[in-house]
Amino acid sequence: MPDPPDADPAAHLHLRLERVALASRVAAAIYGLIVSGAVMAAAGEHGSVRDVAITVFVTVLVYWAAESYADVLGEQIAEERRSTWPRARELLRQGWPLVEASYVPLVVLVIAWLLGASTTAAITAGLVTNALLLIALGWIASQRTSESIPARIGAAALAGAFGIVMIAVKTLLH
Repeated sequence: MPDPPDADPAAHLHLRLERVALASRVAAAIYGLIVSGAVMAAAGEHGSVRDVAITVFVTVLVYWAAESYADVLGEQIAEERRSTWPRARELLRQGWPLVEASYVPLVVLVIAWLLGASTTAAITAGLVTNALLLIALGWIASQRTSESIPARIGAAALAGAFGIVMIAVKTLLH
């Protein structure tokens, strides 16, 4: 929703910065879901559920560190000055949802396995959870912009397509 034209410029700037930070965290979470789903799909059948879970978690940690480092370097290039440690910490914190996003699919993967599911079934449960989270994020994003129901369905389907592709990849690879 647009801000009123007579809003305090400082308050407007603060609100804008909060929105940019939120967008960055949501983008990191979406990216984390896509990366964790891809790793889960590719790592499946190459080890135990424990091995798959560790592989997914370590991979998203590496992606988080690499993306945060790239953000630090990008800012240094753009601003032509060395980044400060507080700013680097802020970029690490902003990118942390990339890692956090992998938690729910990983928990579902492990719980399914603990309840007796095979490795394949547990990975599928994790991937389905991953796809459902992507669908939910697509729906929420379009809902926040007051789009019509067909547009929301389209946005949710598009976001979920990334997760569905990972399920297809897992099926084709294994």
